[in-house]
Amino acid sequence: MPRTNWATAASKYCAMSDRAIHYVALGQLDAAASTFERGLRGLERVLGRDHSSTLDMVNNLGLVYVGLQRPRDAHIMLYRALHGYERVWGPKHTSTLGTINNLGLLYESIGEHESARQMFQQALEGYQESLGYDHESVSDAAHNLSLVEMSLGRFDEAEDHLRRALHVKKMVLRPNSTSTLNTANDLALLLLDTGRARDAVILLQTALDGKEKVLGPNHISTLGTANNLGLVYTSLGMLDKAEALHLRAINRCIDTLGADNMLKCTEALAIVWGFASFCAASGQTDDARKYYQQVLEGYESILGKDRRRLQALLFDIAALEADSVSPMPQRPPIWRRQFLQKVLRRKNLVIRRMKKGKGYIRLG
Repeated sequence: MPRTNWATAASKYCAMSDRAIHYVALGQLDAAASTFERGLRGLERVLGRDHSSTLDMVNNLGLVYVGLQRPRDAHIMLYRALHGYERVWGPKHTSTLGTINNLGLLYESIGEHESARQMFQQALEGYQESLGYDHESVSDAAHNLSLVEMSLGRFDEAEDHLRRALHVKKMVLRPNSTSTLNTANDLALLLLDTGRARDAVILLQTALDGKEKVLGPNHISTLGTANNLGLVYTSLGMLDKAEALHLRAINRCIDTLGADNMLKCTEALAIVWGFASFCAASGQTDDARKYYQQVLEGYESILGKDRRRLQALLFDIAALEADSVSPMPQRPPIWRRQFLQKVLRRKNLVIRRMKKGKGYIRLG
């Protein structure tokens, strides 16, 4: 293939990654996967299987497979990307570490928390060694590690990592960046789980105010934080404040997504779950039972029927139906995780052209 045709073709396929990442942002994972797959086939023909741009596409496709609940395909793609990056860039390169992070996401998605913890720990240590301690990638890895430690019941370690992540994000990004606010939200939920509800109120109110300014009052992330603040007020017995927040989150979510789509979105299901918990706490048993059942059916349709992943929800349903004199086992954490930080490679235009005399040279 002539050099100019080769560069044009490679640029076209690399640009497909941008389009696919846009689909990811819209939640259209099937469209993202098909776009990544087409781009990958093209890059393999033009650049070869081990070119860094090809490996970026492999990494991104593997991450989308995680979101589509295709763990076998995700495993194949992510390990292919990992081994390729190690050959091309070495074990401590940020591309390699990003794929290790994404393998942690894969293991967490299938309930293998200890394997996920090991991956996130490896990514965190690698980022610290390569980038220093005050870098955004370090804070993202620490945030991810804290979520898995919460799942494993390691609350002290989780709090240390979340506070570290929040400190770095406030310095490197800004206090009102969405990433900073999400970390504040998650730290507040950890405080709630460990009996410090009043401290959680301050963090969540700050996060809610920030998200309303940055994202708008009807954004699903803003509504999720409002729901979480309602959960804290419910735990404190402040039911009037809790009801106002939950109704606000539910009604705005319906306005934004439509009633038919509420039970097809995991973030919206968490909001309905929060309202069901409020109904249970305020004695509205029939409403609580109805909403819990809707949430269970919605999660099962999205995540499958692996009930290990729905432990806390199933506990809430069992507690509602239990005789009040029957002892209940300790409740799993109320943890409502917002986001695991993903690493989507954006090196999409590494095939660039620069004029040099009458010909072209390849950069990157």
